[in-house]
Amino acid sequence: MSKHKSKKKSSINVGDLAVTLFKSNLVAYALTAIFIIFAALLITYTNLGPNFEKWIIIIGTIASAALVGYDTAKPQGKEGYKWGLIGGMSYLIIFILIGALTGGAKGLNISYMLIVAVLVLISSAIAGMFSVVNQK
Repeated sequence: MSKHKSKKKSSINVGDLAVTLFKSNLVAYALTAIFIIFAALLITYTNLGPNFEKWIIIIGTIASAALVGYDTAKPQGKEGYKWGLIGGMSYLIIFILIGALTGGAKGLNISYMLIVAVLVLISSAIAGMFSVVNQK
């Protein structure tokens, strides 16, 4: 007789995950706001143009998404890339919603938004992996 070994499903507390996502996105959007304020100040008081603003926003978004990925994966303890991606997707969804609701995405073309989306997902997945590695 062969014994059937059932795979144990990892128990994920949805409430804890929601709280983790909320907290990590809150901190990440505070970081995003700092980058945007920094860019606005530089554009106001220097001769830098709107292209500079796009670069600062991309850099700030990558850093913020990495922070979300790191913070989301930290309490999970394994599969950091997956939890980092989940955190990055939540950040990206909120980012797109804010852009759509405020009209901030009107002047941006689809290729720019696609680049931002890819960079957010890559940076959050990598940060999630670093989070798990740093725990060991």
